[in-house]
Amino acid sequence: MTVRLGQPLAATGAALVLGFLVSTSSHLAAAFVVGVLGLAALGAPASAWLAAALVATLTFKGLGTIGVLPSVATFADMFLVWGALASAGLRRRRLPATAAWPVRLLVALGLSMAVSGAFNDTELLRPVVYLMLLATPFVAATALLVDPPDLRGRRSLNRVLLVLLAVQVPLAYWQALTNENKDRVEGTLIGAGAGAHVMSAVAVVGAIWVLAAAPLRARARVPLAAALLVIPFLADAKQVILASPAMLLAGNWRNTREAFLRVGAVALAVLVLLTVIPAGQNATGFLEQAREGRGGKQAATTVVWSTLRADPVSMTVGVGPAMSISRAAFMTTPDFVDTDSPLHVLGLRPAELAPEVQARAEEVSGGYTSFDTGLSSALGVLGDIGVLGAAVYVALLGWFFVALRRSRSPEAVPATCGLALFAVLGLVFDWWEQPPFGILVGVLAGLALAPRARAEAGSARR
Repeated sequence: MTVRLGQPLAATGAALVLGFLVSTSSHLAAAFVVGVLGLAALGAPASAWLAAALVATLTFKGLGTIGVLPSVATFADMFLVWGALASAGLRRRRLPATAAWPVRLLVALGLSMAVSGAFNDTELLRPVVYLMLLATPFVAATALLVDPPDLRGRRSLNRVLLVLLAVQVPLAYWQALTNENKDRVEGTLIGAGAGAHVMSAVAVVGAIWVLAAAPLRARARVPLAAALLVIPFLADAKQVILASPAMLLAGNWRNTREAFLRVGAVALAVLVLLTVIPAGQNATGFLEQAREGRGGKQAATTVVWSTLRADPVSMTVGVGPAMSISRAAFMTTPDFVDTDSPLHVLGLRPAELAPEVQARAEEVSGGYTSFDTGLSSALGVLGDIGVLGAAVYVALLGWFFVALRRSRSPEAVPATCGLALFAVLGLVFDWWEQPPFGILVGVLAGLALAPRARAEAGSARR
């Protein structure tokens, strides 16, 4: 009888390595476990990877905050999303035509990161980490285009998303009742830097998805959607409320009734924003401050543009990935990094431009809110990887937006609304680097654009 020792020896070796890493660093141990599980799951469909990514991105931060998971687990969602694309590539020998342009643009974005890193002599991990963070939504959508989910995969993703959204309602309402500080209305994103705002955006886009495509009976959709739409007001989510008109106008509404509802919803949102809620009154104050030239974002734009204009090479390829004023750049500075941060473990040197921009923004605006800071994903992309990289990123946004506008899928409406919100908030805040919202938008975009299984398409026609 033949005795096979490969698997027992591999398991024993993995256990020994894990034991050593646990005694050395919880971050390295957690990364090792994720790597082993990822290798074991390479044959799984992209939909399974993305279902796990949705769970991770909407729950792991909270579990890390309360000490159940190490802080490095908050990065698991990005590895799962990229694992979904890798698994999709292994499962499909030929690239579907629908995925051709997204794949090309993702490769171009990766090359722009590498070129910027090479010209600026940055650490090898810097462009890798920045690419993984910045491209997460598009990677999630592309994975579903490369490996379209079957009927079972779609149902699994829909059910996971429905459960995650439903959980937010009682948790957010409980947080609102037990905390005077509205920033604590974070749902499962407990302890996230902008958790109240990000969860509010998830709730708004989730409400649109519930009405358009959720696997629920019609009578159950309206109560759940209404409960989700209240969350931004409970959390005083100024960013989301201020950007909601752009989101509603961008939606691919299909008939006169929907168009009427869209105009009415926009008018109501603007009315409430300007006259009723404290968030809106504060927001108008910030707009007036910006109009008078006292905005932190204006100061940041001036500093970044002056830096790039002084050097043609920097204008073309930027000052280096995560080296200007992107969220990733700020996360390497002493004010944002603590000893328990995964970025601290990587040992990346602090971005030099970020503290300068932040000091200038606070000096001009005289405040410390998200409206007053110099943090901006759009300015960060321009400063980090230059005009070349920014053009590629805008092309990715544009390709998915046009494709979603043309799609007739039920998921196209929430995906288009989410992508519009993603784009607008990335211009003035750091939302292009917020995986909880980006992964949600990416999954919805992938479901809207991926070919449907024949059985599902037939049942939809009936």
